[in-house]
Amino acid sequence: MKDHDASVKGGVPPSGEFPGRPPATPPGTPPGTPPGAHPGAHPGTPLRPRWPRSVLLWMAVALFVGVGLYILFGGSGSFTHRTIGDSNFTIRYPVMLRQQSVGLFTVTFNNPRRDTVLHFDEPFEQSFSITAMTPQPTAMFDTTWGRGYQFAMDGPGPETVRINVSSGDTGQVNYTIIANGRMALLSTVILP
Repeated sequence: MKDHDASVKGGVPPSGEFPGRPPATPPGTPPGTPPGAHPGAHPGTPLRPRWPRSVLLWMAVALFVGVGLYILFGGSGSFTHRTIGDSNFTIRYPVMLRQQSVGLFTVTFNNPRRDTVLHFDEPFEQSFSITAMTPQPTAMFDTTWGRGYQFAMDGPGPETVRINVSSGDTGQVNYTIIANGRMALLSTVILP
């Protein structure tokens, strides 16, 4: 007991460290290195936490992923709509659509006729509810495989029909739209 008391002045061991506690600086640290410095750091280097860089990196990744998801599922990017057609007509339709959300189909007739006709097949009618059409059709009729709409178009230039739909069940829907006798096979994925 006396030997221990003799080596301790004022209750502090000669090494400046208390038994059971880790040393203030790691072993092998050069003399003059501030306490808590990283091993191998230059003695005059100020201490800087490393987390700000990683936080900024994670914020950038989160922003990138967020913008990508917005474009993919809610924006108007190339992932959400596709355009197909030929010299007579083009159809812009949603490739992905959220369940119970409003989707937009745009059919442009480059050479419209007075009795322009659009047909939608049975899978289209089962998966989508048409909420609005612009312009309004002059006639609507049922066929053996779906429903048809007739439009009175008299312009020599392109005429566009805008069709707003609401989606039903989730899953992939394969359907057919016929514009003035020309068939387009389309597919839309309805997400929950």
